[in-house]
Parts: sequence; C-alpha cells; structure tokens
Amino acid sequence: MKKVLEKVASVHCSDINSRGSGFIISSDGLIATNAHVVRQNNQTSTNIIVRFDDQSQLEAQVSMLDETKDFAILKVNASKELKFFELVVYDKFEEFSDVIFAGQGLDLPRLSIHKGWASRKIDIDGVKALQIDGPINQGNSGGPVLDQCGRVIGIITRTEAKFDSDLAALLQIIPNLQGDIQMFGIRLPETLRRIIFFLNRNRFVGVGYAFAVDYLKDALEKIRSK
Repeated sequence: MKKVLEKVASVHCSDINSRGSGFIISSDGLIATNAHVVRQNNQTSTNIIVRFDDQSQLEAQVSMLDETKDFAILKVNASKELKFFELVVYDKFEEFSDVIFAGQGLDLPRLSIHKGWASRKIDIDGVKALQIDGPINQGNSGGPVLDQCGRVIGIITRTEAKFDSDLAALLQIIPNLQGDIQMFGIRLPETLRRIIFFLNRNRFVGVGYAFAVDYLKDALEKIRSK
C-alpha cells in the first residue's frame, strides 16, 4: 500500500477555502484532481498546495480544467522524477470488481486507503462513470479509484448523502430548546446539538461515483502535443 500512497496527495486551495485529493499521472509533475476542488463560485484557485504522504509539499498551478467531466490537471515543479499511476480506460474494466481508493477524507491528518466495490458502470449527464460502494467521504474528491493491479480506473467525483427524516426534525427542534436542561450531569440541548451536527456532517451512505479516466488520458495527450 505504500506504493499507492506515494503517488497520492491532498490538494489545498486556501484562496477559495477548498480541499480534496489528487494523484500523480506523470513523472514530470502532473497531478489529477477534481475541477470542483480547484474552482468554486466561478473562481479558479491560484494558491494551491499539494501535500504528499511523506508530508512534503509543493505549490501547484492549474494546467487544464474541465468542469463538465469534473477533472483538473495540476502542474508542480518537483526536484526529481515522480512515480505515477497507470490509467486504464473504461471499456477494459469489468463491473462487480473489488477496488481500492485513496485520499484524505473527513479532515483526517494523513492520507488513507479504503476498500470498495465497483458495482455498476453508469452514465452521469453523458459522462462515463462507475458507481463505487465504499466509505467515500468529503475530502476524497479527486482521489483515485484503483483496480487490483494498482491502476487507476476512475477519479472520485461525488458521494451520495442522505439524512434520516427523524434526525432532520430533531435538527429543527434542537436550536429552539431553551434553558439549561440536564440529565445525569449532561447538558441535553448542547449535547444534542453536537450529536446532530456530527450526524449531519457525516451522513454519507457509502455510495460514491467516479468518472472514467479516459478523459484524463485524452487531456494528457493534448498537453503533450503542445
């Protein structure tokens, strides 16, 4: 797994208050992530830091961006050649296969790897995608989905989130509670607020989507031809 993590990075955009994950796609410093990680509210970040698993970090610039297919290619100036992932086109990957995915989800201090299941090949607004069953969370956006050979088959783009209706009702009631209600020494209104806040923030249902890397391969060829 170390060989996987050394090719993965977290992406931090301080000027647009955004962060996500990314992965190395060339030895000369090209890194893939999501377009929505580096561009929000019609503003493309110009203050991007890419942080690797060994905690080294480099400044990055956007080299190419496609909001429709939700990918961006960043460029860093590394002092050495970087190890990078092989990309596998959509048609060569089979449904119902085990996968792993990597990134920095849920504000965790380090990059991590999770197991999942590529359950279906689907189409999202005309873009080829994979449905991934696994613990995909905020922060995983832009991270790689890998087959069992360690090749990238998709780039995480979104996750499904649902909130139980009863909890949603509680969320509406809690802010209106008045007074210092206590039980067994626990301040109920404040404690419930904290619980509901946590559940609301971590309400993901274990299903995410990854766009095919075919689009990344085409973009790389365009960059190389310039």
